[in-house]
Amino acid sequence: MPNQDDLITNIMLYWLNNTIRSSIRYYNEGMGGDWNDGEDWGDEATDWGMSEDTDDSGDSREAAPTDDDGSGSGADWQTKIEVPTAIAIFPNDIVQPPRELAERFFTIERFTAMEHGGHFAALEVPELLEGDIRSFFRSF
Repeated sequence: MPNQDDLITNIMLYWLNNTIRSSIRYYNEGMGGDWNDGEDWGDEATDWGMSEDTDDSGDSREAAPTDDDGSGSGADWQTKIEVPTAIAIFPNDIVQPPRELAERFFTIERFTAMEHGGHFAALEVPELLEGDIRSFFRSF
């Protein structure tokens, strides 16, 4: 678990770069939420790290690959990323995609199931993440 100073620093990086709102939006929509559901999320420029120049229109789902039925599940998506890719799976993360799914869309060179860590692995278990990244790049 990160110490309080590291946790506050991490939060401030999102807040000061005006990315806290988009990071929250990702989870809201991922759980079936509707960002434009009419709820009052605040209207001041400082709410959620927004500035007056920030455009919060649209829906991040618009950028997702869509199927013929418009579902956005990506089932018809045939593009495979050919860049060599490493994936580290942490047991306490939000999701742990199976290797088979990752291999469908990426050229997997390294797939590591870690023993510890979660969503913020760089804060929680930096030595594990660093070791895995170094091992991946040593192969090139």
